[in-house]
Parts: sequence; C-alpha cells; structure tokens
Amino acid sequence: MKQLMLAIWSSIQSAFDGAESFMDDHIENVIAFMKSVKLVIESPIMDGVVIITPTDIDNQLLPGLRILLARAIDVLEIQQECSSCSTDEEKIACYCRYVQNLSPEMRDAILHKTASIMSRLGLNNKFTNSELDTLVQIGFIKNKQ
Repeated sequence: MKQLMLAIWSSIQSAFDGAESFMDDHIENVIAFMKSVKLVIESPIMDGVVIITPTDIDNQLLPGLRILLARAIDVLEIQQECSSCSTDEEKIACYCRYVQNLSPEMRDAILHKTASIMSRLGLNNKFTNSELDTLVQIGFIKNKQ
C-alpha cells in the first residue's frame, strides 16, 4: 500500500507543478495543527479551549492557524450553535465537542476537510478545491509514515 501511495504521489507531483514545495510551505503546518486538534478531541481529559500548543508548530503560526480554524468552522456550517459563539475560542471548543461525538471515520473525514478548507482560506493559490483536497490527503498520508 505504501508503494502504491508513493507511486500515486510521484505522478501527482509531476502533474502539479510546485506541489511539494507548496505542501512543505503551507499544508504541513495545517496538518500538524489538525493532528493537535485531533488529540484534544480524542482525549476525554483535555479541554478543547486549551487548544493546542504543540511543540512542532512555530508559536508565531499558532494564532493564525486558530483564526483559520474558526473561519473553516464557519465555512463547514457543521453545527448551528457553533456559529452563534462570540469568540474564536468558544467556536473551536464547540467544534471539538461536535467532532468528538462523531464516529471515528466521520471524525477523520471532518478533520481532513477542515484542514483542506484552512489551507484554502489561508492562501491565494493556483489549485482547485479538489486538487487541494488531494494534496491535504497526501499530506496526512505522508505524515503517518
């Protein structure tokens, strides 16, 4: 399976001019951030508002990633009550509670789509939504290795 994914990545890389540097510069930080969100969601003892001061994300990037997450929550329109939250912290906590109650498969799907939306919101890029979804998915796969 790993060889197949690497072969797919190689063909995608040749199809998307500059995809790897784009992923390194933009998508990797979002994926690292979303992995931290996932840890909060999957841990019953952690509080979602405390989100996320992972050591592998530069402290200068963290506030911007939190803002992008709050904007992505608006785009997803996941839960009406989250949209009425007055602060980004409240919105993120609401999102975490919502995602926490999903099945593991749906949870991963929502986290991946959230990462894709965050990447799209943070950039003016040349990739279509489906191409960006693919790059984010590949980023998650590469990150699991």
